[in-house]
Amino acid sequence: MNHPYRFEDFQKHLIDLRCRPQTKANGDSEGAFFRDFSRVKNYFDEFYTFPESVEKISTFMVAAMHIDESLDDYDTELFGIRHDTGIWVSEALLRGVHWYFAGRPRSKWGTTDDAIEQIKTYARDWIANHPENEDGEQGVRGNAG
Repeated sequence: MNHPYRFEDFQKHLIDLRCRPQTKANGDSEGAFFRDFSRVKNYFDEFYTFPESVEKISTFMVAAMHIDESLDDYDTELFGIRHDTGIWVSEALLRGVHWYFAGRPRSKWGTTDDAIEQIKTYARDWIANHPENEDGEQGVRGNAG
């Protein structure tokens, strides 16, 4: 990335965007995707200018989709939990996802399974080095959608 994407900014963006209205698909999932993408773009445009905004939007979207699509794989060690009322993602998992997608060149991104294993290893190491944060109080909660 030409423009570094700090963890604190990534975490703030996840928190801010979970509080903004999301589009329900109602049979039009493609249209909902583009409306939600537009919502994310408009949010990032409040903070960044081109080309930095494009880099951060693409990294954010890939990381957020990874969390959503792989959350059940992270539930095995309670890095993230999905339940009827929403989701919870630990700070350790957020830091691992941020490291994988924002801290490394895209050429080093692997398969989903590879990403999950590397992110879990990073999250375990982060917990081992930050036992005061093991309960994930700085994680992110979101509503079920």
